[in-house]
Amino acid sequence: MINFQKSTFICLDFPGFMADNIRKIRQELDSQIAWKPVVITVAGSSGCGHISEEQDIFEANKILMELSNNIAPFELNFSRINSFPETDIYFFEFENDDKINGIHQQIKNCGIKFSENEYPFKAHCTIHFKGKMDSNKKKQILNTKIPKDKFEIDSFSLISDYERLTRFQLRGKI
Repeated sequence: MINFQKSTFICLDFPGFMADNIRKIRQELDSQIAWKPVVITVAGSSGCGHISEEQDIFEANKILMELSNNIAPFELNFSRINSFPETDIYFFEFENDDKINGIHQQIKNCGIKFSENEYPFKAHCTIHFKGKMDSNKKKQILNTKIPKDKFEIDSFSLISDYERLTRFQLRGKI
């Protein structure tokens, strides 16, 4: 059995054009995170923790491949800017996050072992995380133009140390 050695997350992948838009926004607001993958973390940061070090990699890949065959690609668009309470973490929310919430529940209950996590799941796309915060920065964040384009989510990935380990194409029927 080969186990995960580092914190590994399961994330929905943004298409290239939207990932580029988000990176530009991050560069303006919090250059420290601009380089990080533009994703929606569905396992690893909230709702359930990262994949347990006790989880076999091959078993996890098999489970996720089967899951990807039952999830259809879907469209999203952003609705507003929000933040987590008592933090400087700001993010874009989604107009309708029902599909994301459903995928999170499927992954959380698919049989993969996850570490514990105290935070409830919240679908989001981070735009500010640790950069310097003052009233001008907060105003800049809240006045950020929200991308209005719809975009399609058609894959999810295992990500560790900000590197994609495996990408799974969503192949379910719409």
